[in-house]
Amino acid sequence: GILYESYVHPITILSTLPSAGIGALVALMLFGVDLSVIGAYPQQGTYNLCRGSKSEHVKAVQTIPQVPPPGSDPVLGATGPLHDLWRCA
Repeated sequence: GILYESYVHPITILSTLPSAGIGALVALMLFGVDLSVIGAYPQQGTYNLCRGSKSEHVKAVQTIPQVPPPGSDPVLGATGPLHDLWRCA
């Protein structure tokens, strides 16, 4: 089947994405919010919250707070904000 009835519709949709992205970044800057995401991953295997068993979830919830912070921010090095963000999480 045809996803769009005209070639104009995908072009219209794609042309709005840059302005939406810029607007989202401006809103984040106005409210002082950043996009920092800190993850704690198991050293062995994987953990999937959606598919894991209840015992795996309980173990992960108990283990994640014990994960030590890395030695330095992987992006900004020793001057990066990772340690402050790690303590807040």
